[in-house]
Amino acid sequence: MRSWFLNRPLTVKLILIFAAPFLFLVLVCILTLMAFQEFEAAETMFGRSDTIKSQGIYYLELLYSMQNAFRGYVLTGDAMFLPRYYEAKGDIDLAGFELARLVKDSPSPQQGERVSTIQVETRRLIEEADEIVARLLTGQSAEGIAYIKGGHGQKGGDRISAALSQFQLEADRIQTARSTAVERNRVIVLRVIIGGAVLTLLLTGLGVFLVARSVTKPMASLAAAAAEIGESVRQATVHLVGTERGRAELSRGAGGDTTVEIDRLAESVALARLEQAAAAGEQFSILSEE
Repeated sequence: MRSWFLNRPLTVKLILIFAAPFLFLVLVCILTLMAFQEFEAAETMFGRSDTIKSQGIYYLELLYSMQNAFRGYVLTGDAMFLPRYYEAKGDIDLAGFELARLVKDSPSPQQGERVSTIQVETRRLIEEADEIVARLLTGQSAEGIAYIKGGHGQKGGDRISAALSQFQLEADRIQTARSTAVERNRVIVLRVIIGGAVLTLLLTGLGVFLVARSVTKPMASLAAAAAEIGESVRQATVHLVGTERGRAELSRGAGGDTTVEIDRLAESVALARLEQAAAAGEQFSILSEE
């Protein structure tokens, strides 16, 4: 495997080395995108929980406003309380519908059940109050006073208020859980980004190192082989240097170049070493015999 990689062209080496960091970077981008989507979904659900809590508080305020206006009219007979009563009565119906819509996809089924109970209790309370108001308008005030003194409206309001309190506690629990999820997803996103960046840099650095090593190591091996061959040639021809035997002409080429004994011996030693290297699996090309 090592020799196969070292013998590949530089372009192929670059592709093989940097394919891993590139693919890892793509994977990190995908994971980051998924983490961001989860983070945004958690943020949306957290905002929805906050809206549900606010709507519950608004519903309770409308209930108190309606009850106060109703009691004010029953006890004083002053018609100035009626517009406030009718306005709160209409608004609390709309607030109930909106609250039911918001908890439709709630992870807690108890929230939907509590909202249904609150709407039923509120509708019953409004019907009782409307009957009392209708009788007061015809001059029958005694029944209204008895209704107030008997605490009938107060009991209905307390039941609704208690149900709303339970609803708020459930909303707080869900909001806390979603807040925790948002924070957890934020940490995951940061870890993915930082970890992905660090690992990508490490893989890229490793790729650069491997490419550089794949280029320099063969050159270093070539230099070492050349030095070894040179040393072998020197040792084989040292006894011929500066001697007549070493300068003895053996042949003359067509171009007039002469071959002497020291040249022949040096060539035979170099070729023998190259043959040994080839037998050991080394690959090389001889560009010139000179």
